[in-house]
Amino acid sequence: MHGLFNSSAALKSLLAWAGHQVAAVVNHQQLLEQEIDRLSDALEQAIDWEKAKQAGLK
Repeated sequence: MHGLFNSSAALKSLLAWAGHQVAAVVNHQQLLEQEIDRLSDALEQAIDWEKAKQAGLK
């Protein structure tokens, strides 16, 4: 079941079957990439990389 609704076509079909209309089609892969980039940027700013290196992280 995991990832079943990542396909816009599958999600649209299921919603249509349930009697709902899709207001907008979402590109789940693009959304995922944007959120991963946002998380990466936040971690980049929040982590003291010098201390992480001293602790053995690379």
